Amino acid sequence: MVQARELRRGMSRLVAVKCEFVRDKINHRLRFGAPEMSVTLRKSQKLYAFRVGQVFGYIRWKANKYGTIDWRLYICQASLSSQLTRVPGIIPGATVLLSVHGNIAMQRMLQQIDSLEAQTDGGLETITPAYWRHLHNARIINRPAHPFSLGEYNA
Repeated sequence: MVQARELRRGMSRLVAVKCEFVRDKINHRLRFGAPEMSVTLRKSQKLYAFRVGQVFGYIRWKANKYGTIDWRLYICQASLSSQLTRVPGIIPGATVLLSVHGNIAMQRMLQQIDSLEAQTDGGLETITPAYWRHLHNARIINRPAHPFSLGEYNA
């Protein structure tokens, strides 16, 4: 009982991300991020906890017997402020830095993220929130994003 209470107290200062996998139906997963801790809820469900300020990528995919019905990517910064965005699977919510949905947009963005990952030594978590916002804005106005450089986009 004491451990559960301590876990809840510790989680109150963290942002939780619920991941779930059901073959051919649901795949909600982290694309990147360094969680503080993780808890297995069931065989198909896991909860990851992030400290405030940490950046992570979260993919939500859902299908039915006809194929993909929903495919989304969120690049988020963990936040507990009153100005956060409620995202399904992220508790209580987060600051959304980049949001993509739809098959074609997702494929293009995942290719961009893969190339960004190849450019960074410390992983995608080291990319500043400012660059993720720039990437989102460039996508929205259908313009190419500026190339990533470590010194150009400071938080």
